[in-house]
Amino acid sequence: MDRDNIVDVCKYCPFFKECHFNNGVLKLLKKRVLSLEKGDVLFDQDETYSGFYVLCSGSAKGLLSRQPRAGQIIEFYHPSDVIGLSGLSNTNYQESVKIMSYTKVLKIEREDFDKALLTSPALANQMLSLMSERIVKRQTHYSLLNTMEAEDRLIYFLREQYAGVDSSANAIELHMTRHDIANYLGIAVETLSRVMKRLNSKGIIEANHRTIAFNQPLAS
Repeated sequence: MDRDNIVDVCKYCPFFKECHFNNGVLKLLKKRVLSLEKGDVLFDQDETYSGFYVLCSGSAKGLLSRQPRAGQIIEFYHPSDVIGLSGLSNTNYQESVKIMSYTKVLKIEREDFDKALLTSPALANQMLSLMSERIVKRQTHYSLLNTMEAEDRLIYFLREQYAGVDSSANAIELHMTRHDIANYLGIAVETLSRVMKRLNSKGIIEANHRTIAFNQPLAS
């Protein structure tokens, strides 16, 4: 893990306009730029909370380390996502986050963020809103998975991934392995492969290694 100097690089980030933190207060904050390689651990579950992160490029996965659900993937992170929000209401991180591809993140230290809250009390409402969105997203994820068949789970997952790319694109590049996808969806890897082939044969998608092209709209 390469920890660079503390600089403000927001204006160089390709996702600056879409970023959750494109506002006057946090643009003035110093952000530590971290360069990470595939397999690096951003932080571990139960590690003392030291700040949160904004993913500028690359990808990561959040997973649980504690038994009985150790190894369960609970979220995939993409550019402009905020990582580590659960630590704001706890003294420790509530998940482990592992890097899936070469990644750059901006770390906002806890002390700096606390100072920003004093400058802009409205920032607290913004953070509460983001935390609420994250909770609702995870609750919806588990609720849907409990009622969906395997094919619907995969389509739901692909819609999630597609939502984070350019609306004009008709394909996405998956950075996670099939094992990770199956883990996230709560199905066997063999089942995932069968469903992928079925969607291929139906002409809904065209899978080429980790690139998924959409031949038909993914109905909501």
